Amino acid sequence: MLKWVLGLIGIIFFDFTTAFFLFLIGWVIDSFLEKGGRERSVPFSQPFWFEIFLLFLAREVIRIDKQIRDEEVNFVRNTFRQRFGPSKASEIFSLYRQYRDKLSIPEVCRLINRHASYQYRLIVVQFLFEVAYADGEITAIEENIITRIAHQLHVSQHHFESIRYIFAMKGQRGQQGYSYQGQGVAQQKSKLKNAYKVLGVRPDSTNEEIKKAYKKLAREYHPDKVARKGEEYVKIAEEKFKVLNEAFQLVKGERKFS
Repeated sequence: MLKWVLGLIGIIFFDFTTAFFLFLIGWVIDSFLEKGGRERSVPFSQPFWFEIFLLFLAREVIRIDKQIRDEEVNFVRNTFRQRFGPSKASEIFSLYRQYRDKLSIPEVCRLINRHASYQYRLIVVQFLFEVAYADGEITAIEENIITRIAHQLHVSQHHFESIRYIFAMKGQRGQQGYSYQGQGVAQQKSKLKNAYKVLGVRPDSTNEEIKKAYKKLAREYHPDKVARKGEEYVKIAEEKFKVLNEAFQLVKGERKFS
């Protein structure tokens, strides 16, 4: 770009010979900047570029509160080892260490936006929430950085809120899922409020609007959408799908519609 600007300046204010030399200077500068940009980024000939970016974003979430928690680190390690096996996971971790200090959140998000589908970007956001929640809670500062990353990944507010409230509901449900009967009124209301948020609807939405929203989200978050990415990505999608179904059943039971 700079070569054309300098060349144009040479033509307008000087002569053709000067313009030619200015064009060459601009070409050298452009080439240098382009090369530097390539060196800072993970090359997309690298087969694990998506995983390298995922590890980088997970690191940013883990260290944001200045406390590196073993539960969060182990969650990331175990996720990759289960997905790729110990040997291949070690190779990915090694590649990640090679590039991690050359990356930034804006650059990583920009490249993910360019090369990954919207569905995968949703998986990234959910994975980051899973990392933050690995120690049993999500702090405000962890939520803030995930919000910032989601914004830079161009994830809609609707989808972000739906994912965020998965973890609000996870914090309220036992191993057997939700139990609406026999609980305090305040707890019931809190669960119901979060269920509406997961579905992306309001308490004053009609039954038909709720069913329509549920069907739309069920299509978007069906595990089959990410099946080719591997088992661990499917598990993340399954968790979202499970909570989505539970939220719908909770609202459906409270409203008593079929």
